[in-house]
Amino acid sequence: MATEYGLCYYLSPKADVFSFGIVTLEIVSEKSNNKPIPREEFFYLPDWAYRLNQEGKILQLVDPYLGSEYSKEEALHVINVALLCVHSSREFRATMSQTIDMLEGRRDIKRFYIGVAVFQY
Repeated sequence: MATEYGLCYYLSPKADVFSFGIVTLEIVSEKSNNKPIPREEFFYLPDWAYRLNQEGKILQLVDPYLGSEYSKEEALHVINVALLCVHSSREFRATMSQTIDMLEGRRDIKRFYIGVAVFQY
């Protein structure tokens, strides 16, 4: 649930972007945001993702079942877009069309970077 909806029941198109980011993180990590992360200091999947990113370990988010059979560059790209989508403030989230453009490489992710995360490239 997007922060603005949880706090004041305000829905906007940016709430859909938030949801898209959550689903994207769930797909990449093969973890559910509805189940607690197996570490006490994290409750939600985005919290864990942000922490891993800050520690320079963002690829630990990727489903371990994949082993090394994936493109690290593509995984970083998708994760970074997802992190922008789940920002707690809707003002810092891209629109859905901008998100798609970033995923497809038509728009630079770093243009939207506003201190949310230190992107690993």
